This record gives sequence, structure tokens and C-alpha cells, in this order.
Amino acid sequence: MRKHKLSFFDLISTPDSNHFFLMSQNENAKVHEAVSEYYGKTIQKTSDLKTDACLVSNTVKKHHNEIKKKIYPKVIERYYGCGTPIPDPLDGAAILDLGSGTGLDCFVASALAGKNGKVIGIDMTDEQLAIANEAISHHQNQFPEASPIEFRKGYIEDLKACGIENESIDIVISNCVINLSPDKKKVFEEIFRVLKEGGEIFISDIFSSIELPKLAREDKMLVGECLGNAIDLSNFIQLIKDVGFNDLRAVESHIVHPPENVPEDVIPKDNTFFSITFSCFKNVQKNIEWKHEIAEYKGGIPGSEDSFKLDANHIFKINEKVPVLSNIASILRNPRFTKFFEISVNENPQFTQPRSAPSFIETVMNDAYSKASQSACCCNGGGCC
Repeated sequence: MRKHKLSFFDLISTPDSNHFFLMSQNENAKVHEAVSEYYGKTIQKTSDLKTDACLVSNTVKKHHNEIKKKIYPKVIERYYGCGTPIPDPLDGAAILDLGSGTGLDCFVASALAGKNGKVIGIDMTDEQLAIANEAISHHQNQFPEASPIEFRKGYIEDLKACGIENESIDIVISNCVINLSPDKKKVFEEIFRVLKEGGEIFISDIFSSIELPKLAREDKMLVGECLGNAIDLSNFIQLIKDVGFNDLRAVESHIVHPPENVPEDVIPKDNTFFSITFSCFKNVQKNIEWKHEIAEYKGGIPGSEDSFKLDANHIFKINEKVPVLSNIASILRNPRFTKFFEISVNENPQFTQPRSAPSFIETVMNDAYSKASQSACCCNGGGCC
């Protein structure tokens, strides 16, 4: 008897209400198959996308754009990203890209990391890996001083099977991929395992403001377009803490609009989708203290000639002495930053204790709604921008 071929709808249907954490191995395989089918065969180029969730226009630094101009054209044609998860500085860093697709972010990171760095891209889709590998020789010709780059087939939930060793990676990046994973907790557990002490997550992805109903996770287009299986912010924050990270920070946030005419029982009207670029450093101290520490950006980070943006709440102007709490001082003492920052202790009364930064959710809301408001008044002919 001939077996019935499962449709995308069948493959992504998951009966477990606690779907972010408790899916069976068989269900995981079905989701992987469905996602691979969507990005390997259904979507052939950027213009095939049905929503703008994977095309949110985040701030892109000029020197990143200059690199992109030299990237293999087929890589650009099959680019599906919701942000720019490439932090600076990267010189000499070991970088891991989860869900690397055709390799755009890997190629940019490789050019920035230089010959003393290394870049590994992990993806499960043969069609995209083929383009990425095809582009390597072009990349080497365009950027002779770029770091070695390697693409491996595998699942982001099992980096050990991909040969990624414990504490071997400086920076993990990912661009609008983790929302597709059937086991997000396992993804972040693996990230924590492979990161070195002080290593950084720098990821862009799609999130929901409330937990989405099962119908959203069963919608083939919504899941494939990075919306239907998005994790809500509250569950995400708890997941990050459970895994062991304690320093989650928002870098940039935007509101993402779902397709029109989606039934309310699929996407509730009180839900808002966000595209968020976030950062997190491994084993930053939990107890935040005021130790009269002063940070001064000395310049030199590529693309940050006048100021350096650590996150949405911490922007350091060149040669300006800024009081910082102990967690920020700890981050800036990371070997990646030491030659660009001077950290000192100064008990002069002119340097007062800085306020604690707003919460992750507050920061996301403030940034995203501020951008939405500016966009609206510009579009309506207002004078606010």
C-alpha cells in the first residue's frame, strides 16, 4: 500500500500545548522536514516570500554594506533575514552561524574576522548549502585576508553532531532561524555549551507579544514566514534564564505586521510581532554593583568611528568618560573590547551611579513603538522626521 505523502500542514501540526519545550523526536523531525521543504523548494528567491517578516530593514553599518556589494550574487538572491546579527569587533574571532542558509552573514563575518578568525555555518537544507559552498571560491578571491569559512549540514538543536566542541566559539549569530526550531530550549542549551567564557550571542529573530495558538503553528505560510512558531517574549526571557544566561539585552527592535485577513483564532488581535536583535554574554556576573567604574571608548572599532553601540541602552561616544555598572564593565573587559576601551575606577563625585537600564521588554517596546511612530508620521506628511 502506498503511503500518503504528508503535506506541510500535516508536518508542522504539533498537538503538545507546551510546544516550545516538549516535542517528541518524531515531531521534531516533521518540523525539520517541513522547514527544509519550504526554504529548499517552495521559496526560490527573496521575492517569493509572502510577508515582510524576513525582510525587516534594521540598521546596517556602512562597512557591512560595502562587503555585501562583493558577495556572490546567488547568495544575495536567496537571502531571508530579519536583521543584521553581525556585531563588531570581530577580528580573530571564532564565529558560528546557526541556520546559515546561503551564507550571506557568514561571508560578511569572515571578511570582518580576518585571517586569524574562523567561521562555521550550520544549515539543514541541501539547496541552500549548495549555493553557500559554490560561493566560497568567489569569496576567497574577493577577500584574500578573510577568515576560513566552512558550511556543515546539521541541526541547530544538535551542534555536537556537527562537530562543534565545548567552549570553542567566541560569537554565535543567527538570522531569523531559531523561531523555526521545534525545540528552542535545546538550541540555547547548545549555544551555551559551545560558547567560550565571555562569549556572545548576537541574534536577530521574530517574537510574539503573547503565546500563539496551535492554529498559528499549523499554518504552513505563517510558520514558513517566521511568524507562526514565534516564541512569546515572556517564555523567551524565562528560557534564556533557565539555560544559564543572565545578561539579556536588546540591541534593535521593530514591529512586524502579519498578513491581512488572518483569522483572529489564528493570530489574536492583541498580539504584536517584533523583529528583535538581541545580545547576551556568557557568565556575566549576576550581582550588578556600582564600583565607581568609568568606561571610555578610545575609538578604533570598525564602523564605530564616533561612537560604539553595545545595545539600545549603552552607546559610548569617543573619548567620553561614562560611569558604568559592574556588568557593563565586565563585558568591556572582554578581550574583544580591551584595546578599544579604558576601564578605570574614579570616585570623583562628578561621576554618579548610573541608573539601571530598563528591562528587556521595556527596551523592546520603547524602541519598536518609537520607530513605528516616526514611520507613521513621515508617511502621513508630518514634520517629526
